[in-house]
Amino acid sequence: MVNKKLVEYIRDVKTKGYKDEAIITHLKKHGYPEHIIDDAFESLNSKFNKIYIAMVVLISIAVLLIIGIIFIGLKDRIRIFQPNPVCSDVEISLYEYRDKSIFCNIVGNEMKIQVPVENSGQIDISEMRIQIKGKEKKSNDIDEKIVIKSGDIFPKLISYSPDENGELDSISFIPIVYRDNKKITCKNKALIIEEFNCG
Repeated sequence: MVNKKLVEYIRDVKTKGYKDEAIITHLKKHGYPEHIIDDAFESLNSKFNKIYIAMVVLISIAVLLIIGIIFIGLKDRIRIFQPNPVCSDVEISLYEYRDKSIFCNIVGNEMKIQVPVENSGQIDISEMRIQIKGKEKKSNDIDEKIVIKSGDIFPKLISYSPDENGELDSISFIPIVYRDNKKITCKNKALIIEEFNCG
């Protein structure tokens, strides 16, 4: 039979910072047999273990609940980063004319780049976002509000100054469509050009 008063005493002195060895030595000096001291410590430790296990379980449940709440809150936002199904019918490509698709000349300090972009998809494109990136900095995006029907060509003349922006790195054409009065930017269907062969 465990001495409950002894267990409470040990718990109290442990909370005051006394080490197990010091408590055992003190109890032996006051006539407590070793097996009674061992039983009291074992009883106290089993209670601490049960409390510890219960705390670990409760904390684990709380963490899982928090993760679940965060996931539910972010579920709609995560969907935003997935390609819109409307974009599956969107396709753009370079139109080739006489075995050439990009015409590039240097006029003064500027590059003049003629890029014929073809709507080779199934649906009309409402806008075209053009991103011009230089090695040193990215110039502003250009949004062209122009309807490009399926099969039509969008001939875009781009002027670029290497003196201001550094060497031309890339030009991206990103198609934009409207569905149910919502603007849908089809980034996954972007046409990225990285070779220009100006001369």
